[in-house]
Amino acid sequence: MRPALWPARRWREQGLTPPPGRSPLCVTAEPAPKKKMTPKTADRFDEFWTFYPKKVQKKVALRCWRANGLDAIADTIIGDVQARQRQDDGWKRGFIPNPSTYLNQERWTDQICARPVERTVATTARASEGELVAMGTQLGIFAKPGESLEEYRRRIMEGTRR
Repeated sequence: MRPALWPARRWREQGLTPPPGRSPLCVTAEPAPKKKMTPKTADRFDEFWTFYPKKVQKKVALRCWRANGLDAIADTIIGDVQARQRQDDGWKRGFIPNPSTYLNQERWTDQICARPVERTVATTARASEGELVAMGTQLGIFAKPGESLEEYRRRIMEGTRR
């Protein structure tokens, strides 16, 4: 931000004189004092690192932790990491983001994706019409015009066998 320039005419109109060492033609307003930055700590980062399953780029993750001041919400983050290890389908299958990605993108705010229910022939045979439509959509099988529910169910059962 550039400081505001005050022409000498404006100073004279207000009955002011420019500060010593400043040109009388134009003077600048004094910049606002800078706020003191409180140091962002990483006291709880090691605890996070202990629980996080993917141990890569520790230095980058530490920098993210400090830059975002995450000590204040460390319990939330660590709790989410533990929950994802138990419940998230992607994490269970090994799709775990790098720690710096997890921290920078605030992944602890994302919904935990539980494993989808396995659709077998047995579950398809007992499924209601709404469940059949959902299963068919998931498999890319759509009801044909004029097709009975039983014919549609049979096509979906064939699709689950593949």
